[in-house]
Amino acid sequence: LTRASAEERWGCQMTPAKDCSGTMQVMEVDPSGVLGRWNVMNPPAAVRTGDRIVAVDREFEVARILKVLKDPSSLATAWVVVRGLR
Repeated sequence: LTRASAEERWGCQMTPAKDCSGTMQVMEVDPSGVLGRWNVMNPPAAVRTGDRIVAVDREFEVARILKVLKDPSSLATAWVVVRGLR
């Protein structure tokens, strides 16, 4: 995912998964945000509510994922997302 500036938000609400897996669960995707626009361009791989973010830029675990996403210098990131975990 690539955002134009540090002020642009990634465009999704997420929370640490309750199963202590160290993943982030996607709670909502903002269709006008970076992730929502990516979803429109990549429908087969669209990130949806309930999906799990396993890693961002090769960083695993909630604290490390959030650190990357909150870093203002992170304008382009690679996400590993899985579907079907409960």
